[in-house]
Order: sequence, then structure tokens, then C-alpha cells
Amino acid sequence: MIQMKIIAVIILAVILAAAGTWYWQKKTPAPREESGGLGARIFDTAQNPLKERVPDTNPFSADTNPFDARTNPFKSEYKNPFQ
Repeated sequence: MIQMKIIAVIILAVILAAAGTWYWQKKTPAPREESGGLGARIFDTAQNPLKERVPDTNPFSADTNPFDARTNPFKSEYKNPFQ
């Protein structure tokens, strides 16, 4: 009998905690987002000195193996079906 009372009290406490949390979240206002904070101003004024001098680093468009002819003797024999 005492075990049932303890279980009932625990269930009631969980329900009250969940209801209180839900009410507290609904009651507190959502934070407003500023349209131009400090981070936005820093981002707008920051300049990249290497903007025009960045090299092409795409490994799929450039031949990245300088020893291509010597390291793979079967390159001319095998045709990649995905190219």
C-alpha cells in the first residue's frame, strides 16, 4: 500500500514538473534578434587580403600527381567507367 502511494507521488511530481516547465517556457518571451549587431558589423567591415589570389584547389579538376606517367603503368590500359 505504501509503495502505491510513493509511485503516485512520483508520478504526480513528474506531471507537475512537466506542466511547470511548459508554463515557464510559454511565459518567458522569446529573445529578439537584432538586425545589425556587433558581429554583423565586424563581418561587413572585414576584408580578405587574399581574395583575388586564392589558388584553385579542386582535386577533381587539376592533375595532382606530378609523377603520373611513372607511378601507374596501367593508366593507359584501364578506362574508368565513371568518367
